[in-house]
Amino acid sequence: MNSGFSAYWKDILRMETGITALLLHGLGNTSRWWAPFIGPFRKRSIDIIAPDLPKIGPATPDDWLKMVHEILDSIPGRVVIAGHSLGSSVAVLAACRHSLAGAVFLALPVYKSGEIPSTPQQVSLEPAAGAAVARFVLKASRRVHSITCPAIHIAGDLDQVVSTSYARSILENMHVIQHTGHNLNESDECIALVTDTLIKF
Repeated sequence: MNSGFSAYWKDILRMETGITALLLHGLGNTSRWWAPFIGPFRKRSIDIIAPDLPKIGPATPDDWLKMVHEILDSIPGRVVIAGHSLGSSVAVLAACRHSLAGAVFLALPVYKSGEIPSTPQQVSLEPAAGAAVARFVLKASRRVHSITCPAIHIAGDLDQVVSTSYARSILENMHVIQHTGHNLNESDECIALVTDTLIKF
């Protein structure tokens, strides 16, 4: 399992302060996607684990979920989870299984039953890998209301990858960041909201 971690995140940013945030990046990104959050998190004494999840194609979203289950099984104390895009879908299914203090879902893709999701990231994949992502996202969409821990959803009003308008129609505790697209890590408002929420959980 340790081979999946970036040494920088695992070794330097674990501060052993009692609350641990597991941060899951999305398709085509790495743990570095969370870089803008690190300073605010450290100021609020939030420990961080941000794995570099393996590339989709050789790996599947179910492989990501298995890895996340293993990580969560190994973390003692109070744990919160945050995910972005496909990482949010993984976080949904992880939150359904584990006892967590809270969850934050950024740009969570949610789809109607029977709808075949397709995003620019999926189109760039081999067909089998894209289909695996679509099935996984649909599975997470069906389970999102099964989460029992406190949770919030954050999306950008200009997101061209996932449907913010549809998500807003079915998700509770939804926060929409204005003038922001899919990369919510570019929004100071989002960074502050995530940081404050993790502390309150």
